[in-house]
Formats: sequence, C-alpha cells, structure tokens
Amino acid sequence: MKKVLPKLLILILIVCLGTAFYILYEREFAYSSERSDLDALYGVTGEDDYPIILNDAFSDLHARKIDGACYMEYQTVREMFNERFYYGAADGVLVYCLAEDQIATEVNTKTWTDADGKVTTEEYMPAAEVDGTLYLALDFVQRFANFEYEAFEEPNRIRMYTEWPDQTTVVCEESTQIREFGGIKSLVVDDVEAGEELVVIQDLDDWIRVITPDAMIGYLESKTIGNFQEKKREPVTTYSEEEPSHLTMGGKVNMAWNAVSVEAGNDLIEGLMENTKSINVLAPTWLTVTDENGSVSDISSAKYVKWAHDRDIQVWAVLDNFNTGVVMSEFLATRETRGNVIDAALRAARTSGCDGINLDFESLGAEDGENFVQFVRELSIACRRQKLFLSIDNYVPYGFNDFYDLEEQAWYADYVVIMGYDEHFAGSGEPGSVASIGYVDYGITEAMKEVPAERLINGMPFYTRVWSSGPDGVDSFACGMADAQAFVQEHGLTVRWGNNEGQNYAEGEENGILYQVWLEDAESIGMKLAAAESYGIAGVAEWKLGMETPDIWDVIGEYVNR
Repeated sequence: MKKVLPKLLILILIVCLGTAFYILYEREFAYSSERSDLDALYGVTGEDDYPIILNDAFSDLHARKIDGACYMEYQTVREMFNERFYYGAADGVLVYCLAEDQIATEVNTKTWTDADGKVTTEEYMPAAEVDGTLYLALDFVQRFANFEYEAFEEPNRIRMYTEWPDQTTVVCEESTQIREFGGIKSLVVDDVEAGEELVVIQDLDDWIRVITPDAMIGYLESKTIGNFQEKKREPVTTYSEEEPSHLTMGGKVNMAWNAVSVEAGNDLIEGLMENTKSINVLAPTWLTVTDENGSVSDISSAKYVKWAHDRDIQVWAVLDNFNTGVVMSEFLATRETRGNVIDAALRAARTSGCDGINLDFESLGAEDGENFVQFVRELSIACRRQKLFLSIDNYVPYGFNDFYDLEEQAWYADYVVIMGYDEHFAGSGEPGSVASIGYVDYGITEAMKEVPAERLINGMPFYTRVWSSGPDGVDSFACGMADAQAFVQEHGLTVRWGNNEGQNYAEGEENGILYQVWLEDAESIGMKLAAAESYGIAGVAEWKLGMETPDIWDVIGEYVNR
C-alpha cells in the first residue's frame, strides 16, 4: 500500500494538471465553434423582412418579400433612387413621367400602362400596399434607376449596390470560418471554403473584415488568405434618364401678358398693341380651372391667334387658377382631374391654333407641392407630344415657396418665368417698391441655381403702387405707369433717383398723409433689362399690356434686338 499510494497521487496530479492545461488551452487558444444568431446579427424582424447590405456595409434599410418579389418602401425608393416616382394616394395610382411618356399602375395590380394606353403585365405587382404602407417592387424600380441587388436567405438579406468603386479581393487558402469580431473566441458567422474569393472591407493586420459572395460579413484571420487583387468594377448603366427636348424661340423672348376676362376682350388686342415694339409672344389669360373636377373655362380665340401670327407673334394661352372658389388640393390630387385640365388646355390650343401654354398657378400651399409638380410633368408630356411651348410662371424663389421646385420644372418645361415683382404688395404692411433692382437681381440669381439661364425669363411690372401713410395706418393702390406719373404731378410730390432701388422715388405730404411712389418707367425698366442682359437669361415678360407708357417700348426694343 505504501508503494501504491505515491503512484496514485502522481497519477491524480497528472490528471489534474492535464485537465487544468486543457481548460487553460480551451480558454486561451482553442477556436470557438459557437454560432452567431444570424437573425439578430442582421436585424431580421420577420419572415418577410430582408435587411439590406448596401455597398458592402450593414445599413438601416430593409426590403420586404411580397408574393416572392422584393419591395422597398415608396418614400425610401424616392429618396434613394428616383424622386420622380409619384403616388397619388387619392386615386391609388403610381405614376412615373418620362420625357414623352408616363407609366401608370394601380396599386396591388400586376399591370401598368403607358401614355398611349398600352398595357403590360408583370409577374409581380409594381406597387403593393400592405398595412397602409406603399411598397415598390425593386424589379420595377430598376426600370428607372441604376442599381443591382440579390436576395439571400438564412438569414434573410439583400446585397445591394448603388456605387461601384474598385474592390480588393482575397482568396481563402484553407477552409475556415468568418466571425463576428476579430478573435478566435468570437462567434462564428459562416463557413468559407478553400479557394473562395472574398471582398475585403477592412484590413486590421491579424484579422481582415470581409464579405462573401452571398453577403455574409465577418472577420477572417489574415494567415488563412492570400492572393490580394484590385478589381475594377463596371457600374450599372442600364437606365439613362432621357432629358426632354425643349422648344426655344431661337432668340430673346419678349412675352407680354394680356389680361382678358371675357371673350369680347380679345377684340381689344389690336388697340393694346398699337404702340408696342419687339413683342414676339402674347400670353392672354384665356383658361381658368373652375372646379375640383378639372373643368376649365375657355375664352380662347382663333381670330386673335391669326392676328398675332400675321405679325410673327406667337400666342401662349395662360392657364391659371385665379377662380378662388376652387380647392386646388382636390383638383391636383388625382390623375383623372389633372388629366381633365390638361385635355381642356390642349383642346383649346388645337381649336385656337395657339403655340403654347403659359401655366400660372399661384397661392398654392406646401401640401400641394408634390401634386403640382406632378401636374407640371404630365402637362409637359402632353404639350411636347403636340409640339406646344410650355412656360411656367413662378414667384421669386425663397425657402417658403421652394415646393414649386424650379429645378424639376426646368427639366420638363421649355421656359421658367420668374415674376420679378410684388416685392411689396397690398398686404405688405409697409411701403416699398414693387420691384427694386436688388429684388430683381436676387430673383434671377436664385432661379439660375435651378434653371438654365437660356431657359429663364424675368417678368417685369408695368405697374406700381401709390402708398399712403397716416393716422389710420398704411394703405396702397396699384396703378399703371401713366396714372402713377399723373398722381405725382397732381399732388406735387418730389421726385429723386434712388440708387438702391434702381428707380425714381416720389414723396410728399398732404393733409397729414405721407404719399410714396416707387415709379416704374423707362429708367427703371432699363435697369431691369440691363440685369437680364448681364445674366444672359432667355428674355423678359411684362405684366401687363395697357399699363405701360409708349416710351417703354423703345427701351425694350433695344434690349430684344441687341
């Protein structure tokens, strides 16, 4: 027994040391075989949820499988790929406008139509609504955007590329595993086979972060890889947005708005034009939206157009929303009602023989912005197909009216017109110029950030406001040039040139009332024309015929013919 006991103790000691060594080895040196929870790692929230690996990086984006096809939320698609996708919630129709075509599909159907009514059927629904959320099929989106994607399962995921920089690739020299983090104890993400090519995301010396061809991302020991290569990638360019062809006048535009309120008013044009010079476009106020169904009042005149054409003057019929009883939000909300207005405008153009449409929708709210821009797109397609000019009138651009989206207007319309007046108006609350030269400069320069100069027109006023300030507050009235000059003379106001305003300023007090007039005349119009010339814009427009003095036309004629 005395001989056996030492041997037994030695054996126990060996076992204990071996066990301790094994535990120590496992703890410090053995590779963990525990697998990662891939759904949690990738952020999968349900059986139809597909997180997106975007440009070889985890993202917050998710796609969704619906009836076997991959979809992304409508707003995300607009932000990521193309904001020209337009959804009319009021009628459940998704529309995409091209240069001369528009693609439309009703939500939760497998068909779409073009502008000619041709029907195409897909194996999937281009647009699907689930639980109140609108989704667009990625295969449909690829018709109008350049990207590539591929879906995988276990876990659900999509590998998507919207950028194509060069990649560094490596080849596994032995079968191994990629892990959540750099370290042998980190959880296993995926197995990789010898010879498999991986893309390097980040090189951390001993460990390298990689992504597999099926979008599994993890860390790999540097010692297991070799054959680093730089690979050039070809970007997806299957879709190219065709810029619309734009009609142009071939020279400076000089457009005069002609306010016509009744059909008989068309007969006054000859008298209004008697002393004018160098007008090459007349814009009569002929078409007005009269109800939410898209009805349009039409006082267009073929006789008027013939008279203008005989004098080499084009006619662009004004389409406006000046009937204040119409709720614009309702008319703009559906494709049918927008189409009613467009059909009416084109019908009037065909009947009268006019050359274009001048769109003047004012006093819209920000909530109408998207619908208004869509109306512009659809109207432009109709005009382009009929070879009609389309010009669009706009306020001087500020942040509060940027929903009019001058950049998108300029893409579709032939000309964008800035109404460079109403700097001060009846409701301003303080006297001031209708269109100081600083205001004009600002309007043109801001608009040129979004509109090509060669298709930008600046509108000038043929009117001003007579301001009165007294015990009862501030008041004003608008009047034409001749009436303003007569008021100044009648009340004996003192006139001086205002350098800051770029116009003559008249002031005087009578019976405790201070009168102020910032005059529009040949000198002020000359300043505005000089600005248009210096910026190289397409031309000018004037509101409105009949409010000017004859000497104005010599100044304008010099500008147009220069």
